[in-house]
Amino acid sequence: MNKKIIFFALFSAVVLGGCTSANNESAEESSSLFESADISTIEASEEVSATNESSDELSIQIENEVNEAVSSCDSLSDELVKIGEIYDKYDSYRINASTQTEMNEKSVYGLQVWQAEVNSLLSRLKEADPSNYESNLLPEHQNWEKYVDTMSERMAYEYEGGSIQPMIIMYNKAMRYKNDAYSLASTLAELKGEVTFSLPDHEADGYYGNYDGEDYLIINEGMESGSYSILIHVEGKDELRGYATINPDADDYSLAFTSEDGTISGSVSYFVLGATFYVTESDNASFKPEEVYDFTFCY
Repeated sequence: MNKKIIFFALFSAVVLGGCTSANNESAEESSSLFESADISTIEASEEVSATNESSDELSIQIENEVNEAVSSCDSLSDELVKIGEIYDKYDSYRINASTQTEMNEKSVYGLQVWQAEVNSLLSRLKEADPSNYESNLLPEHQNWEKYVDTMSERMAYEYEGGSIQPMIIMYNKAMRYKNDAYSLASTLAELKGEVTFSLPDHEADGYYGNYDGEDYLIINEGMESGSYSILIHVEGKDELRGYATINPDADDYSLAFTSEDGTISGSVSYFVLGATFYVTESDNASFKPEEVYDFTFCY
């Protein structure tokens, strides 16, 4: 409609000004520009439509592959391994993207894999124990899901304002659903009597503490192997940020911590069900030597 209005306005100007050769050439050039603009707009629209269609098709494909893995695996342990492989497959779309914008957009596929697995596990838990599902498991899951965005954004604190932050947040969300899938699979295995069920080794990185509270500890994997960045938030105290490495003087589940400003050192022990921060030395009034802070639950 706008193109037509502009075209007729130009056409009127040409008529009023006389039909000279120069004006005819100008009109032809304008018409050519309009046609080029239309073609570009149509091509752009078709490209967006194709991208959306491709995205929708991938989402359906992901769900189908997850369902196929569920039906083909003999145990829940094998199932989790298979879902992990599917995640790696679709996360490669992000890894192989040519621009950061494209990486941000394609990072959603990894999230969709673990969301599909969580939904599948929930439906099976409903069949296995309807009463407990309705009264406890489902309400708790729905409440947890409300805080996934909050946890994921908090965990991306190092990338605030950067172009990479959306991708990091999406990755964090995927890992929250992955951890939830592990927890739900463990519950289902117990109901089914799968005595051989075992969870993969627990990694350090995660969100520790009540998801709906203000006391939490965040562990993010660092750029170098065995290195981590840590944020400790205790209500009423200064927020504490620092770095950690695997503690050589303790077991595999302990990290040696040093604050960013060098005023505090200590250790962080992490488990499947929580983490503990122990202050060894401190020149900071908020955290005193030999104080212990527990962060129950891990997400």
